[in-house]
Amino acid sequence: MGSQTASEWSEQVAIGRLKLENALSYHLTGNHFPPLPTSLIPCCIKAINNGNNGLWDKGIKLPVGITWKGKKTAPTRDCIQAWHLSFFLDSDDEEE
Repeated sequence: MGSQTASEWSEQVAIGRLKLENALSYHLTGNHFPPLPTSLIPCCIKAINNGNNGLWDKGIKLPVGITWKGKKTAPTRDCIQAWHLSFFLDSDDEEE
């Protein structure tokens, strides 16, 4: 698993064969060790949308019990990087 499966899942989402939520569930639980909680799916979707709109510094509220550097929010760019979401972006070019 890993980047190839994430790439394949993102392609399936793009052509409408797989819902984004399902692809993210597979990605979080199958491409990470230990698996990441599926409670992150709404955060992943926000991170993807923010990234697609160039909002790299915009904070994303994390689910209860999950923190980033002791905070309840994390910047979009760090969510994209930590959760390996770049395959789900329209473009992987980060513009600042």
